[in-house]
Amino acid sequence: MRNVNIDDIENFPNWRVGMSLAADWSWGFSIVVGMSKMYAEGFLPAIAWIVGNCLAIPLTAFIRRHVPSSKNWGNYIPMLLLFTFLAFLTININMKGLMVALTGGHEKFATYVFVSKETATWLIVAFASITIFYVKFGGLRFLMITDIGAYIGQITAIIAMAITAFVTNDGTMNNIVLSKGVDWKMIALFNFSGIIIGSLTHAHHHQKLSAIKEERMIPTGMWACAWFAIYMFFVMIVAFYFNDNLYLGIMFLILMISLAVSSIDSGVSGLNFISEKIGFSEKNSKIAGMFMAMCIIIGWPFYGKSGTLSAIWDLLAAVRTPVVLIFLTSSILMLFLKKLGIVSKSKSLQTLKMLPLE
Repeated sequence: MRNVNIDDIENFPNWRVGMSLAADWSWGFSIVVGMSKMYAEGFLPAIAWIVGNCLAIPLTAFIRRHVPSSKNWGNYIPMLLLFTFLAFLTININMKGLMVALTGGHEKFATYVFVSKETATWLIVAFASITIFYVKFGGLRFLMITDIGAYIGQITAIIAMAITAFVTNDGTMNNIVLSKGVDWKMIALFNFSGIIIGSLTHAHHHQKLSAIKEERMIPTGMWACAWFAIYMFFVMIVAFYFNDNLYLGIMFLILMISLAVSSIDSGVSGLNFISEKIGFSEKNSKIAGMFMAMCIIIGWPFYGKSGTLSAIWDLLAAVRTPVVLIFLTSSILMLFLKKLGIVSKSKSLQTLKMLPLE
């Protein structure tokens, strides 16, 4: 029997890898946040957030391709901690998205109530636990298959939601203004820049881009941008006509399951990548990642209801921007110094070597 590297995705075409990255990036809360931003902040800040989401992966690919030292960011503790925080939140926020779909509870809009919160909690834990095992034994190659199915499910559900929302709302648009508040431009800038910086700290993005040849990174990122833009266009349409009814509730649940599958497994796979960077062997990194993911998922019923997630999210948002900017600025500076012959290649990232992981 021929041995196959379960993390080898080089033989998949750019459009397939791009679709997989787009599916990973379509978090279960993407529709919730996108619609909430339209209702709470206005159309323009929400559009800035959507555009930032679409450009995040190709910009990450561009940096990986043209700033070579960026591929080593995961070797340094400050960035590794950000990778870990985001993998943790990827799993938890998508579990929260499933909770909204099953129980109908969100402060900005209402969906259909299918089960109680107690029942939903354990259904979600069981659902998320399944992803751990197929990531462990199937690797990136299996994720290429599940992500295609997830993306097709996402697009089918969101188009059906857009049509149903329009019909059931009698074609009447919800009251969405261009902007709320005099500081909408700053909100829009924060939404745009924050999401792009978030992509640079997404371990799974680095993991998948590392698994293909460098010359394929930008074309693959552009495919991811296109696939994600199609999805977000229909999210915007749904926001204009969304209302509370059974049919939309069923479609919203199908959409949330599709989103959660591709996003939770990206968080689990990201933990494998993080484990490798810590120093585990390829085999043991999957075991370590599996263990960390199981602890996160089993612990979710206990800390998911508290303000813990919000506190971690706020901490991540406050810390990641200066850390990423320091790494990015230093990497670009060193790149220019190398071209001028002032700094050798071997010393190109020494200024960032804060408690290095050897």
